Amino acid sequence: MSETPAPDPLRAVLLKLVPEGNVVVLTTVAGETLRLNTSISARKQIVVARATERLLRRSVVAGTIKGGGRADLFGQIVGLINDDAALDELAAAFLAAYPDALPAGTDPLDVLSIEEVVLAILPLLVRPMLRALDVVGPLGVGILGTSPGTPEA
Repeated sequence: MSETPAPDPLRAVLLKLVPEGNVVVLTTVAGETLRLNTSISARKQIVVARATERLLRRSVVAGTIKGGGRADLFGQIVGLINDDAALDELAAAFLAAYPDALPAGTDPLDVLSIEEVVLAILPLLVRPMLRALDVVGPLGVGILGTSPGTPEA
């Protein structure tokens, strides 16, 4: 009698971060809608990953990730918003991923809210993690600190 593996909670959370159909829908501050394909080339993924890594190394962002309670998180987010270099990395990641999404020379931070920029970048980082879980899951429990999951339909 074979058992069906329990759903992987990490996979379930990650799946919520990838938009259905691999298209993220953003709204500009002017109310215009942008539909962006979150399936990008490996070269673009590398540039986005490097910009994101630089962003994550910033002390204010690292503090948010390691952070304490919700009040601390709020303070860290305010700190991030005030960190021009971190915001430049966020914009660089967006432009690397979606070079044709905005008119040439337009800074995404001038036409999109911070949360919209993050919403566009997050799936690009999560998709490779999901693929890794697909590969690692059948190989054994405990690798990557998770149990094998069943693919969602």
